[in-house]
Amino acid sequence: MTPPFLVCPFDENLLGRMAGRSLVVRTSGAADISGIIDSLRRFPFHLHCLSIETNASLADILFQDEWTDVPFAVRVSGLGRFLDFMRILPTLRKLNLRVYMPADSPENVAAIRILSSLGINTALIIRPERTNWDLLADLVSYAYFGLVPHAPIEPFDSLATWFDDHKQINGSSVYFEDPTKYLHVDTAGRIALTPADAEAGSYVAQRVEDLETALQSREYQEGVEQWRTHFLQADGCAFCPGWRICMGQYAASRTEEQGCQRFFSELLDSVELYRSQKKPARVVWQP
Repeated sequence: MTPPFLVCPFDENLLGRMAGRSLVVRTSGAADISGIIDSLRRFPFHLHCLSIETNASLADILFQDEWTDVPFAVRVSGLGRFLDFMRILPTLRKLNLRVYMPADSPENVAAIRILSSLGINTALIIRPERTNWDLLADLVSYAYFGLVPHAPIEPFDSLATWFDDHKQINGSSVYFEDPTKYLHVDTAGRIALTPADAEAGSYVAQRVEDLETALQSREYQEGVEQWRTHFLQADGCAFCPGWRICMGQYAASRTEEQGCQRFFSELLDSVELYRSQKKPARVVWQP
């Protein structure tokens, strides 16, 4: 099998142990991106993307034209002041980036649509306890059936690309959370299947050098097939019409109203319809 990408923090001591690997390097600082990029270029690994995770708005980040060779995943709190955003838009259009934004408010859902209409690849972060599912349903209609050309919106674009009539689709790879594609390494070099496992101190290997052994372990195989447990639980996810494109990702935070069930059921219908008229889109780095 192809080794998964390793998601790790920006730590030069750790990166020195990653020669030959393919990495998603995470940083919570948006102030010294140039210094981080310069450091990354000194190491002999493949950079899948640099993940910038900040509470700042997109307009507050000082992007530079010189970063065109770096793939970015930029997680921000919102768009920021529109005039400030318009000043950086010419640079954003030159970069190989995807903007991640919480779809928690009408303002952010509108911002995602604006970014897409301006040619910027986006990904919405779904937090069910804060999500207005009707707003997201409108965004699905725009993403798949908007008449004006626009950039892809994730996870909708990947779900349509990967769709298979006879298989489920793990859209969590858009967020680096599918253990068949991404594993998570902490500053000590320990490997976890997911960010939640890393926070809980649950690891499949104590050293990043043991990656190949970890991929053959029982713990890894059980983790990859964790989705099967929904068939043994009375959470309703396994019986949801939208199961094939959700796979219980949001089971832990479902509400009694179960708005996610209706949303993902309708999303599946939209994916099937869109597949019959899919148009080619600009290719950005793939999750």
